[in-house]
Amino acid sequence: MLADFREGARQRMLKQLKSTGLYRLDGSTVVEKELRIYSDFLGELEYEIRKLADNCFLDTLDRDGILALRRLYALPAGMSAADLKEIAQLRAGITNRDFTREGVLRCMAAGGFQAEIMENFTQGTVTVTIRSDKGAFGTREEAEAFLRGCLPFHLVPDFVWPA
Repeated sequence: MLADFREGARQRMLKQLKSTGLYRLDGSTVVEKELRIYSDFLGELEYEIRKLADNCFLDTLDRDGILALRRLYALPAGMSAADLKEIAQLRAGITNRDFTREGVLRCMAAGGFQAEIMENFTQGTVTVTIRSDKGAFGTREEAEAFLRGCLPFHLVPDFVWPA
């Protein structure tokens, strides 16, 4: 497929140059060798530009798009593409107005966690019970830092992890 883009670029350049009548283009000239080099690079560039559209949407990501999402969200290489897409979709849906119970749980799900939260209003604390973890974070400290970011700033979290 890439070869088609390279050849297409070469043919378009040859057509433009032939119309000028300035160059001898019989297949043996230095100009044609130079065009071959340009067409390799321009064809590859066109190919990459056309692939960009596929990586604009989570449903059509190719390998490069999945790698870019992994870098963007610092997700582990071992995470499945389905989990990665789910987490990316959830993270893209977080807004600064999500400090409702449902919004906090959605934010936690965006980190790969299924959790339950119970607030103690009198003490200003919240118990966060982790029911499942997709392993998006390398350490528990990183995971808890993410979870803290999902909570309103005035709440002090108490994390309960599965045994």
